[in-house]
Amino acid sequence: MIQFIHVNAYAQKISVKTKERKEGDDKPRSVQDIINETLRVEGYYSPTITNPQPPIHLYGTPVEQMPEIVADWAKQTKDPKGRKTRADAKGLLAGVFSVKKGTPPEVWEQVKDDGIAWAKAKYGERLKCVVEHIDEEHPHCHFFVVPLPGEAFETVHEGIAAKKAALSEGVPRKEANIEYRKAMKGFCDGYYEGVGAPNGMLRLGPRRRRVPRAVYFAEIQQAQAMKDQFKRVAELKQNAEIEAEIKILGAEAVIETANSEAKTITESAVSVAKTTIESADSEAKTIISEAKLESSSIVIKTKAAASSHLEKSESKGYADGIKKAEEEAKQSWFYKIFFKKKVESMEAENSAVKKERDELKEEVGLLRPLKDRFQEKASALASAMKRIAGLESALEHAEKKAELADKHKSEIDNLSNMLIKALDRNKHLEAVVELLTPEDEKKQIKQWAQELDDTGYSI
Repeated sequence: MIQFIHVNAYAQKISVKTKERKEGDDKPRSVQDIINETLRVEGYYSPTITNPQPPIHLYGTPVEQMPEIVADWAKQTKDPKGRKTRADAKGLLAGVFSVKKGTPPEVWEQVKDDGIAWAKAKYGERLKCVVEHIDEEHPHCHFFVVPLPGEAFETVHEGIAAKKAALSEGVPRKEANIEYRKAMKGFCDGYYEGVGAPNGMLRLGPRRRRVPRAVYFAEIQQAQAMKDQFKRVAELKQNAEIEAEIKILGAEAVIETANSEAKTITESAVSVAKTTIESADSEAKTIISEAKLESSSIVIKTKAAASSHLEKSESKGYADGIKKAEEEAKQSWFYKIFFKKKVESMEAENSAVKKERDELKEEVGLLRPLKDRFQEKASALASAMKRIAGLESALEHAEKKAELADKHKSEIDNLSNMLIKALDRNKHLEAVVELLTPEDEKKQIKQWAQELDDTGYSI
């Protein structure tokens, strides 16, 4: 079987010069004429067609719309000089591909499918319509191509494009026509690669090449072998695509399972982290609450002792008041904080004070476990804060709770700083007491009590 494909170019209006050159059966036809022939309008189709049938639409827009599509293209396209497209300028590429008479229907169906696929790949959206005629001996299809708006007609016709390119370079018209034929030969070669060879067709017939009959039949056998080879390649490709699809489905299933497992692990991790944070937050709150209570208790006792000392010193006189205040201060945290150095200097002079100091040390020994407990809880708080910090990157919702714990920690630090400052102030006060007169000491004690009250040591 020999391949057959042919294309012609048509304009909306037939040129007057062309009419003068050609007459009779070879007269030129316009876009509307070729569409009328395709539609089997009376007077336009060949007299050899005894039982005309309307075309079967296979692809694209209805064939009746082709004259309108060509007219729209002409309105939106100008020539190289910027002038509007002439009515007699080529605007429609009409082609036909067919097989010989008696071709099995299944073979023609394959050729038809391959031919439409080849036209789609070659022309893209410029391919407007494909129809099939079944009222002639040779099964065949017509296809119609129109350039895109703004494109020159040679965009869809390689023969005209090659000829115009040669003429623009100053090549004589005869040689330019040779370029035209070369381009159209390439056009037929492209159809052979896409449709002819895969379906066992020959590129050229024996008469045109004048080859012996034996050689011709050998070429037919070779074409059949090529057809079988193309078929095997297509089957292998199909099998490969099926295998690839199976692998893709399997991979998707694995991915879905992995995503599900990852989601479960993430949810579990979030739950554990949330529980850990809540536990750490609760522990932090407990530690901070206990620290506040203990600190407040110490401040209350110190403030009460100071107030008591002041009242007694005022009522009993300077000498007795100071002495009594010092004796009672030895039993309190006030003495430890504000008069520790004073007591140490007095111990060197008065052995009786050593006994009271030992009692204070014993009291300190009782309070040390409380301090150790507080340090353990502070360490637990630091550990909890570290655990919270480690989870911040994955659990942003825990940041507020962590900030709350930081705020509480800051309050404890502020309290510690205040106590440190009080110790520093005690050093200064002891130095001042050494220089003050009895009356000045009385005033200074009032000032200390007032300053202590101003620091706000309260619950």
